[in-house]
Amino acid sequence: MITTARSVVVRLQRSSAIGDLTYFCSPTPPGTHMYRCIRALSLSLFALGITLSGMPAHAAPAPLDLGSSATGLRLGGNVPKSDKARAFVVHAAPSGRGKECTATRPCSLDVAIVAGRAAMARLNADVTVVLHGGTYYRSRPIVLGTNDAGVNGKRMTWTAGSDGRPVIDGAMRPSSWSAWKGRKGVHRAKVPAGTRSRQLFVNGKAATRASASTSTVLGKISKSRDGRSFRTSPQKLASWMNLTDTELVWAGGKDYNVAWQSWSQSRCPLEGAASRAVRVARPCYTAADPYGLQGVNVPSVIENNLALLTKPGQFYLDSVRGWIYYMPRRGENLSKSKVELPVAQGLVRGDGVKDLTIRGVSFQNDTWTEPSTKVGYPAHQGGWYQKGGNLYSPPGAVQFKNSQGIRLESVSVLRAGASGIEFRDGTRDSYIRRARVEYTAASGVVLGGVLNDQRNDTRLEVSDSAILNSGRQYLGAVGLFGGYVSNAVIRHNEVGFAAYSGISFGWGWGQKSSFANNRIEGNHVHDVMKSVLSDGGGIYVNGVGQGRNTITGNLVEGTFKPYGAIYLDGSASNWDVTGNVVRKTNTNWILVQDLKEQMALRNTVRGNWTDTGRHVVARHPSNKFLGNAVVSKEKWPAAAQKVVTNAG
Repeated sequence: MITTARSVVVRLQRSSAIGDLTYFCSPTPPGTHMYRCIRALSLSLFALGITLSGMPAHAAPAPLDLGSSATGLRLGGNVPKSDKARAFVVHAAPSGRGKECTATRPCSLDVAIVAGRAAMARLNADVTVVLHGGTYYRSRPIVLGTNDAGVNGKRMTWTAGSDGRPVIDGAMRPSSWSAWKGRKGVHRAKVPAGTRSRQLFVNGKAATRASASTSTVLGKISKSRDGRSFRTSPQKLASWMNLTDTELVWAGGKDYNVAWQSWSQSRCPLEGAASRAVRVARPCYTAADPYGLQGVNVPSVIENNLALLTKPGQFYLDSVRGWIYYMPRRGENLSKSKVELPVAQGLVRGDGVKDLTIRGVSFQNDTWTEPSTKVGYPAHQGGWYQKGGNLYSPPGAVQFKNSQGIRLESVSVLRAGASGIEFRDGTRDSYIRRARVEYTAASGVVLGGVLNDQRNDTRLEVSDSAILNSGRQYLGAVGLFGGYVSNAVIRHNEVGFAAYSGISFGWGWGQKSSFANNRIEGNHVHDVMKSVLSDGGGIYVNGVGQGRNTITGNLVEGTFKPYGAIYLDGSASNWDVTGNVVRKTNTNWILVQDLKEQMALRNTVRGNWTDTGRHVVARHPSNKFLGNAVVSKEKWPAAAQKVVTNAG
């Protein structure tokens, strides 16, 4: 061992495959530098199964305290495979500093992730990153890639410490609010110029973007034939500050001339205005109105401008000048309130990650600002939107693409600015268990994509989780979406209070795809279709499935919009619908699509219980409808009651 003022160099003779190891020490108070350096070195060597001779007893490392030197460690060569694998643990805390990453001297989350990554790359060991309790504020997402993948069957685990739940939070906290002289009742606070967001929360309750009905602001509206503007009554929008922040919203249903677009809600920003006309930004409007004068009707809502801020609970963010404006609700005192402005564009972005577990961690408050650009949000179905001729899903706050062996256990995602959790682009052998996903602007959970040339997402699971209050800003989004997936299991979840459908699985209508052998089992789906939209269901499926797909043992209740509590739509094929309980609905308890051009085929509906006789089943010999019971006065048989008890 050779020591210098700044480093320790050890020449290891035991294995030429290891070579020289150099540890560079961080500055420390005089008189303690070499002791700390040698102790940190001993921790690194201990992880390799090597003990320095001559170490004082009080400086010897504890068996599980092995994270102190990872970010300052340089290893030449490879660790021999014959070395005994050991657990490698690093510690992070919201107030963490330095590079030691021990339980008593935790580092920041970013440093801990780098330390874990370095250890995984060099050691034949599982790596655990312990996140101690508290809030980890983020202005950008944690980006993970192939360097964060497990090696040789070893696993990276992020886990909560024993001192409280860790929360990864993408919000800033505007403070120093003052009354704005420009309008009675409106307060404002300074934020950095350029701050972008579409959400605001006050004491955990969502504020709404400043808005009004188009009839109030624009008067009588009609579509122009230029394909991008509307004629209006005389108005003064041209004088509005930040006019291009302003958006038009087609709230769905009555805003469409064609009834079969009643499941959509599009929004596009304005590009300009004159005294009797407003012009909508492209490409958003072109994508939102593919059928021209026969497509979207006139918009019903105009939102997101300071001129529209007139009601308590509304806000407007002036990104150019760096001010957030808010009109408090009754009883709110902003000097004592917790005000959260989400600014991080996502919280976790994983691509090519392998064998990662995240356990006991909460994620909250991200945003998604692409709808504020000229792309806008030209909606399609199930929360997906159109851009550049393709379809995209609002991204998950926690997102993994092309990944394998991802395990999300006892995590929570709260107040997501787009979707909550997303597995896509060839993600496989991964699961979400005992999670809580609540209050998402778009869908709660998204599995897979809707383009047939995408890599197949397979062997995915969502179980024992709660997915609540989805579609809070993008109404056509769903609680849990599955696209072109295979061998997926959706089991014993609660899915409720969705603006549109609860569970939506499948795509492609009559197009053959990789969708195959999926199972939706034992879920409690309730209180869905809660917005103005229609043509959805508690459990909605479409497309030609391969193998046999199953809907069984679910409790579906509280569905009050067309067309089916369980809804097998366009060309939905090869489904077994068995042993479900459907109650408290004023629509069809089941609809198996009977339109000639999109008829559902080769489906079996057997042994279900319901309290209504309303149903539609396509009359085709390949469809089987038998042994289903209508129960009156809540006199459910024991088998049905067991389904009710076990669901969710």
